[in-house]
Amino acid sequence: MWRLLASVEVNPKNFNKMKNELGQKWNLGDADSNTHHVSFNNSFVKPFLTVLWDELRTFYNLTRDHIVMLNY
Repeated sequence: MWRLLASVEVNPKNFNKMKNELGQKWNLGDADSNTHHVSFNNSFVKPFLTVLWDELRTFYNLTRDHIVMLNY
């Protein structure tokens, strides 16, 4: 089975506000207390998260592009 990596852009303005607090590993949690681990590239030019998209797509039954809102 292939694991596809997807990149998720992080708004650069938000990154600049929190850059001193963010590490390379993030734990994402949803309203049902499910957690997922992602990596962050800490780039000032194009900040993004890397996720194992197949796992998230299967877990949440995603079939198209989706907007994900993150609260910090």
